[in-house]
Amino acid sequence: MSIDAAALETIVKSVWQSMTPLPIERLESSRAEGGTVDIVGWVAISGEWDGVVTLRAHEELARRVAAHMFGPDAGGSEEDVADAWGELANMVGGWVKAQAQGQGILSLPTVIRGTQLLVPDGRLAALCEFDVDGGALWVRVIERGSTVRRARAPSP
Repeated sequence: MSIDAAALETIVKSVWQSMTPLPIERLESSRAEGGTVDIVGWVAISGEWDGVVTLRAHEELARRVAAHMFGPDAGGSEEDVADAWGELANMVGGWVKAQAQGQGILSLPTVIRGTQLLVPDGRLAALCEFDVDGGALWVRVIERGSTVRRARAPSP
């Protein structure tokens, strides 16, 4: 599978606009990713293409998203924030999986607090950075080693 930043941008904007009224615009230049508590939602795709899709944002943005998805009281609940962020990761991951060649399985979403999800033997396939109503959002597609090795293997 080959997914580029333009395809990822289309996927993210479609999912975002269907789930929340917050405006989203892709950034052309990079924004600093550090300095605050972040929420990372991710799903793994396994099959003929192996990889991980991650959505990372500052916690304040994740709380606003949860409030829009589940009501104003939801932004204060860690469980609601995790549910909302996991659902966004699941939807974006599902669209990315649909781009993959052949059969594949999408994992259940996982949400963590931190700054980065490390994928051993992974290679960044696509990255998009967005401004969401003043908050930062980073979406990555990471190919895992088995996919990278298959892609580089010579044809018989």
